Amino acid sequence: MSDHIQSVERAARVIDAIRRREPSGARLSDLVADTGLQKTTTHRLLATLRHLGLVDIDEADGTAHLGLSFVSLGLIASNRHGILEVARPHLARLAELTGDTVYFSLPDGIESVCVARVTGAYPVRTLTLDVGDRRPLGLGAGSLALLAAIPEPRRHQVIAALPSVLGPWPSIDLSRISALVAETDRDGYATNHEMLIPGVSGIGVAVCDRLGSPIAAISVAAVTSRMGEDRLGQVVRWARDEAEALQAKLS
Repeated sequence: MSDHIQSVERAARVIDAIRRREPSGARLSDLVADTGLQKTTTHRLLATLRHLGLVDIDEADGTAHLGLSFVSLGLIASNRHGILEVARPHLARLAELTGDTVYFSLPDGIESVCVARVTGAYPVRTLTLDVGDRRPLGLGAGSLALLAAIPEPRRHQVIAALPSVLGPWPSIDLSRISALVAETDRDGYATNHEMLIPGVSGIGVAVCDRLGSPIAAISVAAVTSRMGEDRLGQVVRWARDEAEALQAKLS
């Protein structure tokens, strides 16, 4: 008697078929041909995987893509081999250069998860996130950097889904998030000017994979007086340098 569960095996075949067709994505007919499954079975599996956040469907052409959940799942699994440890020296160097608090966040569906925090030497510390804290994409510098780095049209789909997780932040709406994303696209980095906590500001930069999708974000938070125009540019340059060096290693 086999211990294998047929539905799980079939779902895994669909996921692997989508993976092999990235970055262009897979049509339903492609998946039927690649997996050998019936069309109705494949359609039901796609619907279930989409509901679980493991698959995204491009509304424009109907192609299936691996969901953002696989990004964080992959990094978490890869950390068995030291991926997070690869990031730690870059976070520590940035905290030393700025003197402020540095955060490292991963995307998980339509949220971000803080997986590391390093404090600098400046006596006033801005501990806005604990390791394990989650934020909707777009709220906070690191989370905003992740959202802005998602390629279209999936970015639009993520923004449209955000109301389901914005309940604790009633003052934040989709128009404001969209405006912040546009500013991030223009500037090349994300800015959080007292969006969530009075007196605290920050910047964030994304770390992307070879296909241009975000796999992590590095952000720096400080009291607002330390994020004035005279210093902001230097903090952004330091953060970008560390993000680019980390990106090269992870790629």
